[in-house]
Amino acid sequence: MPTWQKEYEPTLLRPVVEAYLKKRRNKMSGGDGGDGGNSSVVVVVRVVVVVVVVVVVVVVVVVVVVEWW
Repeated sequence: MPTWQKEYEPTLLRPVVEAYLKKRRNKMSGGDGGDGGNSSVVVVVRVVVVVVVVVVVVVVVVVVVVEWW
């Protein structure tokens, strides 16, 4: 692995990891009580992201297969 990649990757991932850990901590402490309305939005966003990722992967695979044939 190149050294620049080793230095670059953690800086890219750190905000994501920190946000995830913060979310986990909020969930464990029960949030501020106003978290109930937010959780459904988070679930919807998560589902949308998963669907988008799956669609993109399927499209890429189809394009690669079609080009390959």
